[in-house]
Amino acid sequence: MKTVSEDVYQTQGRVYSRMPCSPKLCCGMRGRIVRMFRGAVCFLTILMTGSALVASPPLVNSIVELQSSRVIQRLSNEHGDSVTLTNLNPAVGAWYVLELNVNKRKNTLHLEVPTLPGGRGQRPALFLFRDGLAAALPEKAPHYFPLWGKPAENEQESAKEDDHLAAAPDLSGVLDPHHTFDAPYTVICDGLALVRVQKAGSATKMEKVTDLLRTTSIGAWFVETAKPYLIPAPEVPEDSQASGQTSPNRAGFPGTARLDAKYANASCTPEGLGIATDAPAGKMIYGHWYRAVHHPGVFVSAMKASVIDAALLETYRDRAGKIGAYDGKNQEADALAYCMAFDTDYFSFGYTLGAEHPHVKWSERAAPVNPPLKGPDGFDTVNPLARAGSVPPYEALRAAATFTGGFKREHASFKFGPLAEINHASHYGFIEQGVVFSRLQPQLATAWIDLSGSLYLLTWPEDGSLLFPRTFCARQNGVPLIEKIDESGISVPGIYVNQWGVGSWSGSKEGDFLTVRSALALQEISSKRFIFYAYFTGATPNAMARMFQAYGCRYALQLDMNSLTLCYAALYRYNDSGKRTGAEYLHNGMENANGPGGALRFLDTNDARDFFYVLRKK
Repeated sequence: MKTVSEDVYQTQGRVYSRMPCSPKLCCGMRGRIVRMFRGAVCFLTILMTGSALVASPPLVNSIVELQSSRVIQRLSNEHGDSVTLTNLNPAVGAWYVLELNVNKRKNTLHLEVPTLPGGRGQRPALFLFRDGLAAALPEKAPHYFPLWGKPAENEQESAKEDDHLAAAPDLSGVLDPHHTFDAPYTVICDGLALVRVQKAGSATKMEKVTDLLRTTSIGAWFVETAKPYLIPAPEVPEDSQASGQTSPNRAGFPGTARLDAKYANASCTPEGLGIATDAPAGKMIYGHWYRAVHHPGVFVSAMKASVIDAALLETYRDRAGKIGAYDGKNQEADALAYCMAFDTDYFSFGYTLGAEHPHVKWSERAAPVNPPLKGPDGFDTVNPLARAGSVPPYEALRAAATFTGGFKREHASFKFGPLAEINHASHYGFIEQGVVFSRLQPQLATAWIDLSGSLYLLTWPEDGSLLFPRTFCARQNGVPLIEKIDESGISVPGIYVNQWGVGSWSGSKEGDFLTVRSALALQEISSKRFIFYAYFTGATPNAMARMFQAYGCRYALQLDMNSLTLCYAALYRYNDSGKRTGAEYLHNGMENANGPGGALRFLDTNDARDFFYVLRKK
């Protein structure tokens, strides 16, 4: 049976990238000529190849060059002054690069255009006029903001649009190369645009020490040796029997997990749970779902591997083995997993890179290439773009939740197996606001967010050409835990679930893969879609896949691991007037990852790590 947006999951073919933009593209007659030339080239390409897309994208030297859909406008004058505005992805229209060369002073700024209030994702479109920036709003006259010249007495003369820059530009303070910005975001153009500036990201003391140690070989050895002593011990709950609770599969709820008959009423009281639910006396039957009291559309469940239906554990034994097969400590069968589900009728999603991670350099797992490249995509810096590490300020009051993203770039590629042999070791790709920071690689598990803010989980296809124009954000993180539903309605574990090296799952050097892990999963039931975020207090990929099988998930992928900080997930509470009053955490220990004075991570601070954010639609 086909389900929601089936085309998202069934794209096949080869990866392509669009023809690169001409760096000379500008407005006016010259721009029209260039566009006509590009159109002719595209037409000839279609005739010769049957596609307007070019295989094997050329090497690029910067992140701006990587943006194949970018549109460039340039104004200049007879004195040698010039201003260039690059819309990095017109389909999204969120990020621009403004380059100024005025009076022998050069500056480059990263601009962000906020969504319009109540505009369902609509944004003003920026363009240049002779004296500054202009913003075009839907069904309204453009707004003109002189930024390098005094407004003329005649408003029409000031707003003159032609191919020439003002004769004697005088940069406003915020555009001056020597201007100091105090925050990651600065408002310009009456709030219709923001200047993004790179600032250091916040991190816990443990993360800072770990990052420092990893810069040396002996330090990296120390981190790996000490890791087993730094990871929290698995939580093993005390079981009890629940009676009189509501039957499973309630209307509007996520589907309950498939349990072995002898555990049908087995329950526990999750001691670490930081979210208030409607579970009677806090007691939860394993695999059942309970409402989050303060968060409509959010549900919470507790689960452990030992209560899964024994018949289900016998399926796909070639992909996922016996519970505990890869657990040297013999604890994963009874280790508790905390899970929350978001009803996608209530929420949309976004993704933001951390101020520092993941970077765009080579992973330490990737072998050198010849000829040498600065990074797997051809560059090793994101300049001139700035990474904020926080929820966009214009979305902050709609933020319902945040949770951490995937691996740092150091561990985000393959050292062994088929994926290590292709695409420069298949570094995990990521996209923010429609801007590609690192190319998405085929065969990798991908959290993909479309232009409407809907989140899908899928294996990135060989041909991403149909999906790329619809991409708002994306984050890859290894290979899938669950890759599909079979004809019998059984979730199919990923082909590499029980292969540590080939799957690049990470674990100890001794082959013990039991650790704290987090994951995303998708469940579709009765025409509804639920996005799961799960925190495993002790699990291997094998047990994770089996648990998502029990919940009947269509797809699942691992996120980060090894500490509560790296598996952080928070829900935000608001009062009746819409003011944020605090947060609840999937596990109480996650609160320790907040900033000084209780500053909420990803909202009140610009964090070093990447994360997903959840926005309330209603």
